[in-house]
Amino acid sequence: MKNKYYLIGGLIAIMVSVIGITSLVSANQRFKRGDSAAEMKGFFQEKRQEMEGERQAMFENYNVWAAKMNEMATDLEKRAQEIRTNITQENFDKLSQINKLMQEGNFEEAKKLREESGFQGMGMGLKMGPMRGFKN
Repeated sequence: MKNKYYLIGGLIAIMVSVIGITSLVSANQRFKRGDSAAEMKGFFQEKRQEMEGERQAMFENYNVWAAKMNEMATDLEKRAQEIRTNITQENFDKLSQINKLMQEGNFEEAKKLREESGFQGMGMGLKMGPMRGFKN
């Protein structure tokens, strides 16, 4: 019974994280576009209210919750398939080279090879976003 609550809590945390990350990416695009601080503040307030509304709806309606959970499961399945298609000897060799360059402190060359290879991340997913600890 306890594990059921951990699972539900974990899934909700993942959903909130995905929404938050999506909001940050959108905010970053708005920032690059030159939106003012007031516009950005309004944007974040709007997103916060939107997230709160979605969270409340999930706890008040089984169908909303089930739809969100199924949507997340579908997204995870798609992501898993993308990861599986990127498990190749060629990608492993490139990632190993990037890791070696970083270990040697050659961050610029590692960054160049990462960009040439189309890798946005260091892990098996290859396109998971910026690398932790990567010095730009």
